[in-house]
Amino acid sequence: MISIVISTVISALLSGGLYYLAQPALNFASGGFWWFLFGVGVIFTIVEWLGFYIADECCYNAHPLPAIIASGFTGLVAVVGVILFLASTEMFQANDYRNAHEVKLANEGVAVSALPAVDTKDDIPVIDVYTAAKLGDRAMGVMEKYLSQYEVSNEYTLIEYNGEFFRISPLEYGGFWKYNNSKATGIPGYVMVNIYSGEAKLVELPAELAIRYAPSAFWGKDMFRHLRGQYGGTIFGDYHFEIDETGTPYYIISTMKPTAGVFGASVVNGVIIMNAATGESQKFALSNVPEWVDNVYSIGHLMEEIDWHFSYIHGAFNFSNKDVRRTSYYFDHSQYYMYPDGGDVILYTGVTSAGNDESNIGFILANMRTGEITYYAAPGAEESSAQASAKGLVQQYGYSAGPVMLVNIDGIESYFLTLKDNQGLVKRYALVNKEDYNIVAVEEMVDKVVFSYRQKVTTLEAQGDAGVVESVYEAVINGNTTYIFKLVGIDTYYLSDISVSYAQHSRLTAGTTVELSYIEQSDVRIVENITFK
Repeated sequence: MISIVISTVISALLSGGLYYLAQPALNFASGGFWWFLFGVGVIFTIVEWLGFYIADECCYNAHPLPAIIASGFTGLVAVVGVILFLASTEMFQANDYRNAHEVKLANEGVAVSALPAVDTKDDIPVIDVYTAAKLGDRAMGVMEKYLSQYEVSNEYTLIEYNGEFFRISPLEYGGFWKYNNSKATGIPGYVMVNIYSGEAKLVELPAELAIRYAPSAFWGKDMFRHLRGQYGGTIFGDYHFEIDETGTPYYIISTMKPTAGVFGASVVNGVIIMNAATGESQKFALSNVPEWVDNVYSIGHLMEEIDWHFSYIHGAFNFSNKDVRRTSYYFDHSQYYMYPDGGDVILYTGVTSAGNDESNIGFILANMRTGEITYYAAPGAEESSAQASAKGLVQQYGYSAGPVMLVNIDGIESYFLTLKDNQGLVKRYALVNKEDYNIVAVEEMVDKVVFSYRQKVTTLEAQGDAGVVESVYEAVINGNTTYIFKLVGIDTYYLSDISVSYAQHSRLTAGTTVELSYIEQSDVRIVENITFK
């Protein structure tokens, strides 16, 4: 009995240590829980057999029954776990995987109207997640007092904050020893990058709002360990960082529910919102998530659900891939873009055939808050073709192409992307026609590329004006001298590049009478021809 008690106590202590390290959900629908049960069985089996042999050799004839029971338990868990795992796979549950998350099919002919309409440069969110990371690192670099203890997370979640949209990412501890040095004060702030202007700043939190519960913390301040103590049976999904309208930091953790077999095809069924400063948390059903939360679903999970929907249209044994579709994200995880739509955050990615050919057959728009996924049928060139076309126009610089966003320019589906140098800094902007990727414009400024692209894809009727020049200003735009002037009695500015007429240098002055033709663009008129009287 003494050896049995000792072995059992040792096994229990080791199992408790395993639970502390693994933190599985105490839920039979969690795969992690079954692995934990198996680990406990292995610990008991090894310790009980060792106890039996030691007692049998050195002291007295021991009975192997406890070790046999432990072995039987471990084997039973392994067999049942494998059976449940197989029964939960796509092989047997393909239909449940396909229907785990609804993918709506949009009506024919509405694809372009669903895309973000671009009229001016202010309509394009030019900062993708990779550019935000570069700008965030620069913002962190000016705060030398934090560099030795903290790093910037690579999250850069897109959120709305007081009517503006930012990519936001918290600072995090730079490792165990740095955590020990800084745990008393917590994490001091987060980085915000405006997705339109590219302005990046490090926001320093007041002491009472410093982040003390985080994924990069340790022991009791580790976010998942802290939450596991409150929600022992909840299956955690992905997480991300957000702030509410007062700037208070929170972590948003999705909760999961299997829908195929015992633990297959898990879907989001709610969120836990944890105050990162105090550790206080609350669990919400999907229908009750607070309005300030912009991202309930993660990119990776939504893309996985979309892949299930497209992959199992004819079950799990569709070896010819008949009618199977793939997202561009499936082939390249950088092929997605996020943009604001009203107060929501929308995820875009293209859809192509399973063979990864050079054409898209449609695209996906997914709402990151509601999880609504809509598929739009719209054939055209796929994203990598657009990237190659844009790079080819400035191939002498060796730029790389950023992620691609599909936009609506005057009713035309068009790809917008950035071109970056080897440091990851944006050097050019490009627009590529989706139907014909040979129609491409590349410029140094967003408004210029929109104008250049419009000239290539639309037929704009030139209009004419005549009058006396009231005032003239000179500026350098994209390396070219540009004249900005007004005519007497016309409350609109005209923009005229030096190449329109070199005589402008000496003759375009206040009081001069001119005749000109122009193209209307937003709130200015772009001069195409000018003559002096």
